[in-house]
Amino acid sequence: MHDGLNQGRIATDRLRQVPAGGHADRTWEKRMRELVRPDVLILDDFATRQLTTAQADDLYELVSERQGRSLAIISNTDRAMVMLLDDEADPGEHALSPGASSSSSGFVLANGQHDEYPDEDTVLLAEAMRIVTHILTTGAPPADAAWAIDR
Repeated sequence: MHDGLNQGRIATDRLRQVPAGGHADRTWEKRMRELVRPDVLILDDFATRQLTTAQADDLYELVSERQGRSLAIISNTDRAMVMLLDDEADPGEHALSPGASSSSSGFVLANGQHDEYPDEDTVLLAEAMRIVTHILTTGAPPADAAWAIDR
């Protein structure tokens, strides 16, 4: 990981419980501040189950409260879309597979929506992990990764 960055990691199942417990005992703001604090917050096993409306609202609050650039990854276990976003309204930038001509389904969003993306806009999972590791280590995508600026 990039020198000087502190990391937080939380399993998404645990993330569902942390804010909910805060609603019950009135410590929600304190719990959310703890999740916002790390420079890098890794949501492990994200979207393996559909979120309730309250959980989706808490997740939106967590993401929108974080400052700085966001690295977002969505995967169908074979391919992944790797995106860098400056803020929640930013169309961002993403990794590419130039010349890929088909599309892949099985991308499940937090709201339960199932998406299909052109393979050109996604990369094989091993490549996604290489790109993510490089971004976390250096702060930028690898020079040899194909990259699209969507702004």
